[in-house]
Amino acid sequence: MRMDRRAITGLPVKLLVISAILALCIPVVSGSLDSGMTEMDRNQMDGEAQRIANAVSGAYYSSVGDQKYLETDIPSGCTLVLGGEGEDSYAIHMYRGSEEIGKHWMEKPMIPFKDTLTIEGRTMLRISADTTGIEVEEA
Repeated sequence: MRMDRRAITGLPVKLLVISAILALCIPVVSGSLDSGMTEMDRNQMDGEAQRIANAVSGAYYSSVGDQKYLETDIPSGCTLVLGGEGEDSYAIHMYRGSEEIGKHWMEKPMIPFKDTLTIEGRTMLRISADTTGIEVEEA
């Protein structure tokens, strides 16, 4: 690097250009990281929702009064909401914070959840089903 007047006046311009490039890149990188984390959480919660659906199916097709137990592990900051009102009584909603990031529908058997249940973290569930609906409770 030359140590004359041109080098000294050129330094602030170089710093300005570097700052402008960083200011443009940081939001893009930050958005990509957040999108990646959301996708990872969605995939993990979709797997848990599928496990719940499989346990419900097993309870429904087994003998009357049979119960299944299932341990779930929901990522930190995320929740699964089983059931709801109307058509939502057939769904498992996936939330990251307050944002809904996915929904899993109960298809086989096509039977509603009797009550709404919110699941967070590591939880043991007791699942039973009959012809009127699915009952899921924390064990």
